[in-house]
Amino acid sequence: MKNNQKKELAGKNEAELSSLVKQNREELAQLVLDKNIGKLKNRRLLFHKRKDLARLLTVLRQKELANA
Repeated sequence: MKNNQKKELAGKNEAELSSLVKQNREELAQLVLDKNIGKLKNRRLLFHKRKDLARLLTVLRQKELANA
């Protein structure tokens, strides 16, 4: 995830972030399945996808705390 993508995340509302989190989790689950059956060639994708998910969840939590 590049810096400009991180800035775009800060501009999104909670509903958009929640849908991105759901989408990211589904993609991560698919990558794990692909890894387990030997279909995944680039295992670094798992690392990057987990990091992206963590970033999304962090931004979402920051928004929740700011609104509370």
